[in-house]
Amino acid sequence: MGYVAAHYTESMEICENKTNTDEQRLRALDRLKLIEDFLNYLDDYKEEQDDRE
Repeated sequence: MGYVAAHYTESMEICENKTNTDEQRLRALDRLKLIEDFLNYLDDYKEEQDDRE
């Protein structure tokens, strides 16, 4: 999960830095959404596995 955390941190910094272009910030937002979707998938998968036990 360190890899995901590093991408999350980098993307947040890009979004907050006003010297970055709009395109850079939009790509970072897309990456944050992808990370959020991935984490939600993992959470749903874990809940499904717990329900099976």
